Amino acid sequence: MAVTTIAEGISALLAANWGLAAPLATADIHFDVGWVDRQWIGQSNASPQVIVSGPMTSPIRYFGMETAVSAAKQHLLSYGIYVINIWLRIMAGTDGDVEEDYAEQMRNEVVRIINEGCITTPTRVTYLIPRDMGRALHELDRTPRLLRFEITVQANYQMG
Repeated sequence: MAVTTIAEGISALLAANWGLAAPLATADIHFDVGWVDRQWIGQSNASPQVIVSGPMTSPIRYFGMETAVSAAKQHLLSYGIYVINIWLRIMAGTDGDVEEDYAEQMRNEVVRIINEGCITTPTRVTYLIPRDMGRALHELDRTPRLLRFEITVQANYQMG
């Protein structure tokens, strides 16, 4: 898949650098952009989802200057806010302790990858900065019961 948007780039970065073993290996996780697929998560054998949404705000632009030995280069930097949601279904008949541990492992893995990586698209390189370590927004009063962590990320990239 060719990466054309920052959200797709974040999703591809997460999938390519995912280091957890089964049952949380890359092949066991549904990576996508947009929002949770409720039909997918509603299936009894649903795998966890890592979904990237954004940009949540209009990019903020500012002027910058970079000096080099030969000449100064001017460029614009911009950033947008993106949200990475981790969704994990609590299986019926369980208390959710195992799933809660899995969701925490997934949250830690996302933060690790974001701290170490950058996205390269055909037009630019984007550097990611986590704005938080993820907040729990679990949906335990619904059927099926879902564990959810939301991690906010700032994307910095060179413009034109």
